[in-house]
Amino acid sequence: MKRHHLTKPAAGRMAVAALAVAGLAVTLAVEAPAPARAATQIVTVGHNDVASERGELNKVYYSGPWDSNSGHHWQAEPLSEEQWFEIVFEGEAISLFSQTRTTNGQATVYLDDVEVGEYNCYSSSNQSIHALITLTGIGSGEHAVRVVPDTPEDYLNFARAEITQTIPDPEPPDGLEALQAAVDALAAKTATDYTAGSWSAAGAALDAAGAVLADPGATDEDVAAAMAGLVDADSNLILVRGLRELVEKYQTAAPTAYVEGSWADFAAARLAAEGALTDADASLAEIVAAKSGLLEAAGELVAADAGDLLTIQNDSWWYDTDGNPIYSQGGGIFRFGDTYYWYGVRYAAAPVYIASPTKAYSTSNDSKFVAVTCYSSKDLVNWKFENNVLTTDTPVAVDPADDVSTGYFTSMATLDDASWLGRLGVVYNPNTGKFVVITQMETRFAPDNATNHSVAFFTGDSPWDDFEYANVQRQITDHRLTGTGDQTVFTDDDGQSYLISSDQSGRSNAYVSRIAPEDSLSIEPAVRVRSGSGREGNCMFKAEGRYYMATSELFGWNSSHAWLIGSQTDAIQGAYTSEWKMAGTERDYSHTTQTGFFLTVKGTEQDVTIFAGDRWADFAWNGHGYNQWMPVTIEDGAPVFHSLSQWQINATTGEWQVGAGNNYVLNGDFQADRVSISAITGWTTVVDAGSSTGFVTNNTGGANSSRYAARLTRDGAFSGSIYQENLVPDGVYRLSTFATRTAGLTEGRIRVTGGEDEDYVLDLAQAGTSWGQFSLEGLTLTGGAAKVSIEAVNTSGNNNLTVDQLSLVRTGDLPEAAALDLVPVASARCIAGKAYLTVTVQNQDEQAVDLAISSAFGQKAFASVAVGKYGSHAFTTRLVSLPAGEVTVVGQGLDTPDASQTELKAQYSALSCG
Repeated sequence: MKRHHLTKPAAGRMAVAALAVAGLAVTLAVEAPAPARAATQIVTVGHNDVASERGELNKVYYSGPWDSNSGHHWQAEPLSEEQWFEIVFEGEAISLFSQTRTTNGQATVYLDDVEVGEYNCYSSSNQSIHALITLTGIGSGEHAVRVVPDTPEDYLNFARAEITQTIPDPEPPDGLEALQAAVDALAAKTATDYTAGSWSAAGAALDAAGAVLADPGATDEDVAAAMAGLVDADSNLILVRGLRELVEKYQTAAPTAYVEGSWADFAAARLAAEGALTDADASLAEIVAAKSGLLEAAGELVAADAGDLLTIQNDSWWYDTDGNPIYSQGGGIFRFGDTYYWYGVRYAAAPVYIASPTKAYSTSNDSKFVAVTCYSSKDLVNWKFENNVLTTDTPVAVDPADDVSTGYFTSMATLDDASWLGRLGVVYNPNTGKFVVITQMETRFAPDNATNHSVAFFTGDSPWDDFEYANVQRQITDHRLTGTGDQTVFTDDDGQSYLISSDQSGRSNAYVSRIAPEDSLSIEPAVRVRSGSGREGNCMFKAEGRYYMATSELFGWNSSHAWLIGSQTDAIQGAYTSEWKMAGTERDYSHTTQTGFFLTVKGTEQDVTIFAGDRWADFAWNGHGYNQWMPVTIEDGAPVFHSLSQWQINATTGEWQVGAGNNYVLNGDFQADRVSISAITGWTTVVDAGSSTGFVTNNTGGANSSRYAARLTRDGAFSGSIYQENLVPDGVYRLSTFATRTAGLTEGRIRVTGGEDEDYVLDLAQAGTSWGQFSLEGLTLTGGAAKVSIEAVNTSGNNNLTVDQLSLVRTGDLPEAAALDLVPVASARCIAGKAYLTVTVQNQDEQAVDLAISSAFGQKAFASVAVGKYGSHAFTTRLVSLPAGEVTVVGQGLDTPDASQTELKAQYSALSCG
């Protein structure tokens, strides 16, 4: 795989180096001019590139009425002779693409008003988009191609045009002009970003070049020598910007903030880094070693104050520490030093969607790449925005050797030319000292999916740097197709990183591929670890020495169960098990998400794995908030997903717990299902005796204008419910919901049942035909399991109960039981030379009680001891001498059996009957 960086010219060969500063790209050539990068380029005109008037260049002019969808245009009814289309273009060849059907017809093609061929939209078999006519050998200049149906009844379709244009070789620049541009580019760099020694050499080269520029008698040989000196000086500059920024980041770190054993190595690494920065003649290897050492030592720091449990709130928008929305999709979190860095993509629709979350959006326009964002955090809850590390202005310079023959990738100038960029990860390479973004990248110049896929690499000198293009790899060896399906980056415990991916089409094969350890700028041959049903959202985590690859079903932008395969050994590229569904993801489709990536927190007390789900709701319209994070635990040797709306984590210790505001109803907003369905995921339907079936649906809009809600309805009489049962901790709860009902519905309610005598009903008799919010407070639940039921009865037709945003939230602890007023007395006496133990308990409480007396010589129970009455019993000890001891008395109040239980002790003295 080709590497792209400045190199020192080799003897006897042409040397070419590119200086790019502040958007200025200058090619420095020594001994020979650089060849042209590409001879031709393809310009695509889509069917939606509509001309407002006839004659617009690279636009489609439609005469008469036409209809369209996302794929193509076609003539609208009624058909007439005025329905034709025309494209004005510049180029030497043009191909017209469309769909063919048996209901379509044919047309005549005119080039510059001359009939040149046939455009046949009729076919009995081929309904794919393909070229219907290709015109070649067209002379230079502007042309017009017009397609006219042979008869008004000949239906036409049009999808796109591809125009081939010759790119003229650029005129070689004047030698002095090129030298001046090279001087300007090198001089624009910042001296403090480089070692003093390497910048001194660059200064000398600049002085020499300046002298040549000022000499009116300079020869071509002088210009070439000055240019060679600039190339050599630039290629030997040693960048220290990233190391300097890391040293500044850790400058204020104090030993008292960390555990003593972890500080010593860090202090030494920081001192070494500071020394490398002040060494004017430090080599590149020394700078890289200092940076790697500082990052490694910082990563081993252990905070003296472990901190607190902090709250992760799902089902909402997340904001950074400046109060701005976090725009991060399809990325990952990576720990460099002692800090977590979260990278993801900001797409065009992200801010629009937050402003209007109930609108359905178009994937074709709103998935346009805007930037790769970088946020930092030490606690995984508070995230600081660092930088847009890649933007649409990031230059791209693909080597022709890495392109397809038609120049689809070499035509890219910046990332604005990417038709897609996403599903990325970041690694640090200790050999080069570079951070590397590894991402999917597609070019807008390619006409189809077979030619526009790649894996692209961008490097930065710090985690938050402005990253620069480094390489592109169109196909991974042993991958079936170019590019990847969905991909993530997984870094193992030993620091080696891997690309986790699938085929880009079909996606039935999944792979683990090592990222080249020498520079992280290419992907080594893939090892296939899975083959079967199509899957997407490929990502990996490691737990208890075993690797797990997780995927989602091919549901587009929608949510999915998570499917797992596990390594059969401790080898990441070894054999894996067959596929199974991750426990906990089946009841609400992974908390209404797709698999995004995993993060394992290595805590001082325990490790915890976080499932970071992508909720692509701007396209699927199925819930607020892009990012949804849930803990994953290993139970009975298998991963278990915990679907929580709120939970807390300590990023230092690794400890976590369910949040106080967690909603214990799963799929309570009924958005998990991606389609209309009569058996709502996570809910069980109960048909009452004698009732008709088929009264459950989700095919109705939600209270917040979301896609779905739960509706119980039928065109006739019915009686039944849907329910779910979940484990809940003891406590007091609030039940809340939004609901509507028609006036003719006989009964409509929500019921919550728990332990014995725990039965609570929220009657929805007050609900109307518009959404209203209803709640029930003070539900006391014990016993571990709570059942939530939505119940409806209808004795006539076409009535309904609709429920949305249903929640069961713990609001407090169970009230402490008041102590019962009981008076126990224990005493011993002698009868016939043997000791007897007598226990008497008087009930002085305001309610009847059950009593239980326990002693070393037996137990005795008394049922329903009235107020003011006694329970008394004499225990036979069979002892001549009785040592001192005590008895236990337990009283249970009968008026409040769940809350009133008291345990008391009563002592007795020693007694001798001998």
